Amino acid sequence: MFVSRTQMTLRAIALAVAACAALSLAGCNRAVDVTAKPGEAADQQLAESQPAAIMVAAPVDLSHAEEEIAKQLPAEVALIGRRIARAQCVTNAAKQQVCLDVRLSGRVIRDGQAKLAGTSRGLELIVPLRYELVAQPYGAGANTVLNGRFNATANFTLAMDEHWQPALKLEQGFKWDDGAKVKVLAGDTTLQADAEPYLTQHLGRLPATTVAGLVPGELKHQVEVVWRFLHYPIALSEEQQIWLRGTPLGLRYAGIANADGATELRMAVTARMQTFVGERPAPLPPSPMAAPGSGPEATGGGVLLPAEVPYEALAAASARHLPAIPARTVAREAPAAPSEVKALAYFASGRRLGVAVHFASIPGGGWMSGHAAAYFLATPVVKPGSTLIGLGQTGLYAPGLKPSPALKEMPFLADTRFAESISTSMSVDIADKLAAATEMVQRHASVPLAQGLKLTMTATSAKVARISPGIDTLRLQIEVDGALMVRREGTDVAADNTDVAKATP
Repeated sequence: MFVSRTQMTLRAIALAVAACAALSLAGCNRAVDVTAKPGEAADQQLAESQPAAIMVAAPVDLSHAEEEIAKQLPAEVALIGRRIARAQCVTNAAKQQVCLDVRLSGRVIRDGQAKLAGTSRGLELIVPLRYELVAQPYGAGANTVLNGRFNATANFTLAMDEHWQPALKLEQGFKWDDGAKVKVLAGDTTLQADAEPYLTQHLGRLPATTVAGLVPGELKHQVEVVWRFLHYPIALSEEQQIWLRGTPLGLRYAGIANADGATELRMAVTARMQTFVGERPAPLPPSPMAAPGSGPEATGGGVLLPAEVPYEALAAASARHLPAIPARTVAREAPAAPSEVKALAYFASGRRLGVAVHFASIPGGGWMSGHAAAYFLATPVVKPGSTLIGLGQTGLYAPGLKPSPALKEMPFLADTRFAESISTSMSVDIADKLAAATEMVQRHASVPLAQGLKLTMTATSAKVARISPGIDTLRLQIEVDGALMVRREGTDVAADNTDVAKATP
């Protein structure tokens, strides 16, 4: 049978149309955007920790300073002579009780050796005192002898100049125990106002020889070693290629404390700690050690460690509690077109997290196959007081374009209740990641440096310092808080530990 060229052309067109229809049917799950889609891009901002304090400690002997300060205190601290109102009560001939004044006289004297101890600010001096007093009534009545003991505590701020020379300054006000309150017959008084001016007079200006030799001779050298080693990366995990490196920022006096029964003086090297994943980073260029009292104060103390939460985990968590669609968006408005959320998907959109809301069908129906998809932007947050990651500041992505006809049939997309429902639909627990970060710091808690010095890291808690969207995962920066302490321990601290982080200049 003869087939014309025209008939052959029509048959080819029909086959093409049939093929296109078949492809449309095969793509019944194709997403049809009813809102604009935000651009996909990972957050490029780098996480940075707050300045941390690396304590460098050396044993200190306070006996010389204690003796020198004791020399400044007189044996007799104060003389007492004043009137106490209505302190003597007697019964007169008419059997009436009459209260009379008494004269209180005597002295306050030292009652033993003053004791010196270290504090986070400097030094604390405890001065034992004893009072010997006589209460003499004005008028008839016998004298009463009053004796007792109490302590006065003075605090000194210790400062160190650029030449590492210490100086003490008496802080205003003394602390007094309850013994400074004296019961005088039926009245009472306190000896604080009598003794404090004398103590202030003798302790207010101490000679420079008082703290001569207070700073341990090896402390400055130890600080120099720590300052130099902070420039070099330390391997926190060689298996996962995680490195820790510090940028020294300043140096400050950090107090005197007791550790394992010994008294030690501490200097704090303020540094910004950075964590690197992958190849070992290059050391920082050398920098001269700062003088005491320079640079910022430490406001943190944590070590930042990376962790990840894949977007698939967010989608799986959302699938257990899909957002509900409000039945009516505005009062007196027709109900929204019937629809149902079937899934949420997540992707990076700069510093925000893109949320694709997939519905079960396309509003309005018709021959076209597929399902509707609308796009929101949210901020990943850690829920207060918990270890759960959720969503905050969720809103419809609306770049100002003219709304599509499908969007007009889904007015609930602009309803804040629907955005809130999206926020509450996703919750992922990261307690295991916080525990893993803490365990990693504890596992590498002892790092030998040089010349018998060892860096000890004590982990106390972990928290999420920052969340940033990555290509296919949420990137977490977990800050493990704790203490970073350097002490001298023997002559070869590396010999007793074969699994240590390496920091070789």
